[in-house]
Amino acid sequence: MNDSQVNFFPFKDGMKIPEDFEYEENHKDIINFFNKKASQCSREFIAKIFVMKNTDNVFLGYIALSICSIGKQDLKTTKAKGLYERPAIKIGQLIIDKKHQNKGYGSMAIRFVTSIAMKWKAFIPCRLIVVDAIDESAKEFYKKKNFHELTAKKDTLVLDLAPILKLK
Repeated sequence: MNDSQVNFFPFKDGMKIPEDFEYEENHKDIINFFNKKASQCSREFIAKIFVMKNTDNVFLGYIALSICSIGKQDLKTTKAKGLYERPAIKIGQLIIDKKHQNKGYGSMAIRFVTSIAMKWKAFIPCRLIVVDAIDESAKEFYKKKNFHELTAKKDTLVLDLAPILKLK
């Protein structure tokens, strides 16, 4: 785990990913989203995008969040009682510069999203964090963070926040 603090800044129109940002070729769509579509998604309240920087103001990556719901029939749990839909925060994109991967920044991003759910719980329900893994490496990362595959969609993973939110 990296000792460095990470700050999350709201996306502002005109922001671009730095030219020296290193990424896998199959992640090009994530880069293009930030550079070409993030402004529109922010303006239309479709997604909230946060830039991740360390204390030296180095651009580490970004995370895009929106909301969704998951049907209880898609969850792999016997505790899916009550209402049919589970409200969720969806991680639309999470990318960390290759130079800064494996230093705990992805884990910090997950904690950031969890902290949002903790703050929301007094006002708006949020039971899950949902993500569509872009590849097997991403899927393994999320599984290590206690995310589980949905029944119907093997690339969609969920983290049940009930234990964190102290739900019974």
